[in-house]
Amino acid sequence: MQDDRSLRVLLAEDNAINQRLTVRLLERRGHTVTVVQDGTEALAALRRQTFDVVLMDIQMPYMDGLETTQAIRTREQNTATHVPIVAMTAHAMQGDRERCLAVGMDGYVTKPLRPTELFEIIARVTAPASSMPGTPTVPEEGQDILDRKTLWERVAGDAELLREIIELFLADCPERLMELHEALTHQDCTALAQAAHRLKGALGNISANHALAAVRRVETSARAGDIHAATEAVARLEDELARLTSLLTVCAGDGHAAVTSLPLT
Repeated sequence: MQDDRSLRVLLAEDNAINQRLTVRLLERRGHTVTVVQDGTEALAALRRQTFDVVLMDIQMPYMDGLETTQAIRTREQNTATHVPIVAMTAHAMQGDRERCLAVGMDGYVTKPLRPTELFEIIARVTAPASSMPGTPTVPEEGQDILDRKTLWERVAGDAELLREIIELFLADCPERLMELHEALTHQDCTALAQAAHRLKGALGNISANHALAAVRRVETSARAGDIHAATEAVARLEDELARLTSLLTVCAGDGHAAVTSLPLT
């Protein structure tokens, strides 16, 4: 579904890589984007100005996407206004879509974002007399260190954006690893699961399938309270990240040429 209108978009997202990727994709389509970090900032932005659509991350600090949406819909009661809200979630769990729609969201997409799906749902929820949400497609994991084709599609063929996303990841990765190790040191499974979830979002954005599978094992073990399994999973994750970062360091310098020439093993 092609939509040539220029829209005012409010993006509520606390992850820097997700922010940059989404903003660039939207701006390339001629849309104007305002970025906020959490639900409280989103509510403040909506008080200041009018938006055509809100892209709402589900997991945010202070005030999550579901709570924020409920607050927006409460404000709109007894008014003639209704701002379309599209949920963005990395979970893709059964029932997530229903929960999002139940609190008043108009659509639902999974992260890492696929440009075609994102633009289709935005066009659908902002079209006159149409607010039927699309059904997201969860991409299958490949067996490569990087899913090169998906990565190139995700940045819509923009080599400069690809470099920016990879550089953001490489700069952020050491901090995410430090969070994991601090949580292990304190045997804090809650903090470990949260740190793994943050890293999972970044790995999904760059289509790093092996490392993504590894960090999912960390998160699953941590949520189960199994610190021994989580410790082993973190060690495997570090091995995958070492392979990944060596590839990405080259890729950051050469853009699409480096992506298409990366080995598959």
